[in-house]
Amino acid sequence: MSENPAYNVSKAGLVSLTESQAFDYSKLKIRSNAICPGYVKTSMTKKSYSNPKMKKKRLDRLNVRRYCSSNEIAHLVFYLSGKEAEYINAQSIIIDGGLIKRGI
Repeated sequence: MSENPAYNVSKAGLVSLTESQAFDYSKLKIRSNAICPGYVKTSMTKKSYSNPKMKKKRLDRLNVRRYCSSNEIAHLVFYLSGKEAEYINAQSIIIDGGLIKRGI
């Protein structure tokens, strides 16, 4: 369980905002989806992937046994912005290497 409840609440608020926007803007043919990443190798997560003990703890919780790259997130954004994803709206898309299915 996270030791940062304010962070968790902010993420829940973003999911709710996404759903509200999807409803409000659908009449303008604007879609709204949330991308919910797990451990992405960025400066924000440097502390956990630079520390061998923390890195092992994180990777042991992932089915894919690695951090996500920012390129993988970008590919999802690109897909969602394209014609092939026109029917996807008001969704929270989890891209976390299986983390959530193992339990946080």
